Amino acid sequence: MPGEVACRWLPSGRALWVAAGTGDEVRVEIRDPDHRVAREVTVPDPFGQSMVVLCVHPRDDTVVL
Repeated sequence: MPGEVACRWLPSGRALWVAAGTGDEVRVEIRDPDHRVAREVTVPDPFGQSMVVLCVHPRDDTVVL
């Protein structure tokens, strides 16, 4: 959904994943402990206005969008 935001810290606390929906796409950022953007990618939302959720993944350095 536009304006929808999800956040999740990695278990180590070394990175914060932030995902924000715009309606047509989702912007995903990985931020360091000082909240600086280390990586960023935009993913298309083929359904439009999807709810943004970051879920746990078995690998500690990974999340599921």
